[in-house]
Amino acid sequence: MKRATYIMAAAIAVLGLAGVAPLARAANTAPAGPAATAPDRDGPLAERREILQDIREALASLNLTDDQKTKIKDVVEDFRKLREDYRADHKAELEPLLKDLKAAHEAKNEEQVKADLEKIRVIMEAGPKPRELLMKLAALLTPEQRKDFRAAMQKLRQEDTDAAPATQK
Repeated sequence: MKRATYIMAAAIAVLGLAGVAPLARAANTAPAGPAATAPDRDGPLAERREILQDIREALASLNLTDDQKTKIKDVVEDFRKLREDYRADHKAELEPLLKDLKAAHEAKNEEQVKADLEKIRVIMEAGPKPRELLMKLAALLTPEQRKDFRAAMQKLRQEDTDAAPATQK
């Protein structure tokens, strides 16, 4: 079930349900607002902390220079644009799957949830991945900041694992 959770996190990132505003805010580049949270708080795509939220929190723990903040803003904007383009190009395929996924989750139909997640995973394989964003952001950090960033990400992932329902561990 852990794999399915990461697929859901990727779905959130690719489909733009998590929003880039939280990540941009970490670099002090965007104001807080409704775009900072996922709209589907109770559905299958909101079962765990979104990876972009983890990245935002990890970046917020660092002492970034103004130059780093500017470069992070640019990387985030590029990722947002790629994600929006990908989402627009695949909207007709993904929207019905997301509706089916939410309905299957609400009906507690695990087999259908798995089937829908697999279909989404196949579509998303070619799309922009949060891991790519993570690597680009890490490249902008000093060695000490990268060490602190990795530690913060590991801590957040452990918190996610500890907070997950027993059926997902």
